[in-house]
Amino acid sequence: GFLIDTIGWRWIFYINLPIGIWGAYLAWRVMEETRVDQKEVEIDFLGAFLLFLTTSLLIYAMNQLPHFGWSHPTFILATAISCAALALLVITELKTKTPIVSFSLFRNRLFSSSMLSLFFITSTQSAIGFLMPFYLQNIMGFSPSQMGWIIIAGSVVIVMVAPIAGWLSDRLGSRLLCTVGSGLIVIGQFFIASLDQSSSIQRIIFPFLLSGLGWAIFNSPNQSAILGSVPMDKAGAASGMTATTARTGGAMGIALSTTLFTYGLSSAGLSPSQIESPESWSASPELFVRSFNHAVQMINFLTLLSVFFSAVRGAKRG
Repeated sequence: GFLIDTIGWRWIFYINLPIGIWGAYLAWRVMEETRVDQKEVEIDFLGAFLLFLTTSLLIYAMNQLPHFGWSHPTFILATAISCAALALLVITELKTKTPIVSFSLFRNRLFSSSMLSLFFITSTQSAIGFLMPFYLQNIMGFSPSQMGWIIIAGSVVIVMVAPIAGWLSDRLGSRLLCTVGSGLIVIGQFFIASLDQSSSIQRIIFPFLLSGLGWAIFNSPNQSAILGSVPMDKAGAASGMTATTARTGGAMGIALSTTLFTYGLSSAGLSPSQIESPESWSASPELFVRSFNHAVQMINFLTLLSVFFSAVRGAKRG
């Protein structure tokens, strides 16, 4: 927010260049090589391509649904190719020696439930994170810097609580903590769905505090459960699948939030040009608030799935 208000939004990306270079330098100088005696492993290029095709086309179809509609050839074709690529991905990964997605790991209930919990929680968190700036800036009139101070409240809680949650997961396991954590996120998002034009800053920040607390309690135990439920020689594959699941869930969450939000505005009678025009927000803010509330409510149902999969995971400690 500070960068946007001062030197421009492009610096959000430029500032990562020196940070990334410094991180690469540290990785090169500090990290030691491991498993130097390991045999050469083939890279699953076909699986990577099919995974990319499956996710990118599905996200594209979801993103374009409000513009094209269910019966548009582009939407149908993108969805069909995505489904076909998914089927080929499953077949390919079951046959290859070094799969990019190891489906055999999903036979473990703790692993599969933890991954599903992660997918749904990251998709809903990304969806809310995408929608909130529209509400804060276009409806409430906050500047980017002010929005940053509001949204950062959840991150402050995460920094404070996450180490404690990791310590507790070593003693209590992941099921209780992940269920409680995702449940707190559901409550936080319920309050977000009730925000309106007259909401105070305290009422806006409170759900961020709850969601941050929930994520802090959920994430560390869930990561521990995923890595602790697989054999040591599969830890690298599990770690890669965790990152892939989180990124895919986040991308799909943003696409879903766009679809729901735009569909709500279209149902209210707004044209595409009105939806994209900032003047429309100030002219009829109640329509945008209503669509925002409904979109968050529907997204929150997906968070309930994370609560469910957290509760039904195995009792084995991560």
